[in-house]
Amino acid sequence: MKTENLQKSLVFTPVGRMIAIASDKGLCFLEFDTPGRMGLIRKRVAKHFGPVRLHDGQNEFSHLTQKWLHIYFDSQCDPDVQIPLDTRGTVFEKKVWEAMEGIPFGATLSYKEIARKIGNPKGSRAVGGASRRNPVAIIVPCHRVVGSSGSLTGYGGGLDTKAFLLTHESAI
Repeated sequence: MKTENLQKSLVFTPVGRMIAIASDKGLCFLEFDTPGRMGLIRKRVAKHFGPVRLHDGQNEFSHLTQKWLHIYFDSQCDPDVQIPLDTRGTVFEKKVWEAMEGIPFGATLSYKEIARKIGNPKGSRAVGGASRRNPVAIIVPCHRVVGSSGSLTGYGGGLDTKAFLLTHESAI
């Protein structure tokens, strides 16, 4: 099995420090740099990428990610910057992440609505699990997924961060 080289860099945002990890194909992870999250990333990398060399540094996808985040936090719209993604997950997880990418800036959908959208109307909990495993926070906007009542539910960056992002987008 070929060993992949991944670039790891820190990104500073209004919601705190984040870790961006990119391959030579695209952005693999954008995760909050909070206690325990790097261990979670390492497990996901091992599961989905196999043997890797994780280097400190940046590549074109890390730079695009920083540009995207800068535009996102400085404006009131989704950036018109396309970041190629190199995310790995199950077929179901990828369907959920793709559905989340379709949630417009300033809007929210419930876990139940996402489940219906992907053809699994009783899969709200499974959608929540896939959302929890979203490897690219903010860019794949799992923060726009809420409970059926509109309540804010779990978020890897914390509920305060989820509320901040939704307020920034004027979704709440």
